[in-house]
Amino acid sequence: MAVKESENCQKNWWTNLLFVNNYVNADQPCMIQSWYMACDLHLCALGILIVYFVWKYPKCERTVLMSVIVISCFISAYVVYEHKFYPTFFGFISNLKYPPSHEVFTLLYIPTHTRATPYFVGMFAGHVYRITKIRKPDFRFPYPTLFLLAIICGCILWMMSIFYFFVHEYSVWASVLYALVFRLIYSAVISAFIVVSAVNTCFTGPWSLILAPLGRLTYGVYLGGLSMQLYHVASARTQIYFNQLILVSNIIINYSTIVSYKLII
Repeated sequence: MAVKESENCQKNWWTNLLFVNNYVNADQPCMIQSWYMACDLHLCALGILIVYFVWKYPKCERTVLMSVIVISCFISAYVVYEHKFYPTFFGFISNLKYPPSHEVFTLLYIPTHTRATPYFVGMFAGHVYRITKIRKPDFRFPYPTLFLLAIICGCILWMMSIFYFFVHEYSVWASVLYALVFRLIYSAVISAFIVVSAVNTCFTGPWSLILAPLGRLTYGVYLGGLSMQLYHVASARTQIYFNQLILVSNIIINYSTIVSYKLII
């Protein structure tokens, strides 16, 4: 895999330089995880245009933001319907051997237009926070701790819903429905957590000493984490079996190793 990525970088380095690597030669990427940077740049540029438009026409702000969210949801659903994909890229060993060789990765998982929903939901969350602070500067959400715990539990339960596709035969309409709403719900839950925390100033003082350094490490963990996971899968010579103990230990060990590695470099 490392040799293949090295060869891809020699041929397609310019796609990364121009931030089009999630569209142009997407099946031959220079660093598999670099699609994220292209998406981030595209959505940042699009977000600037949207912000400028709603600044010029403030009465349309909520309508515009909700419209782009709805459109982005339907785009993902249409791609799933058109190609008869599952609603997302599953981390099966056969897929992780080399993810870009699968169309569901190049046509659904990494393109900007299928990844836009969480970004637009985040913009809408920023709108809600700004309006709340301007119109009701002293407003606080009641029972914030209980509310945040409910959000976390709801998010975990929603993430488990993906297992439906592991125990049922493929259904295009189930996949379309899931693709339509799963990023919307997941990003809305995270945005609600952030808005409530910001309005109620929940994570200040000692919390900031813990969360601030971890927040700065997340991007490094993202860049290095996938390489470690792919190496683990690609180097397996026998079938990998999982149980609760192995799963939890792998999560803790992998995360600790990646964070330690990023702190060193």
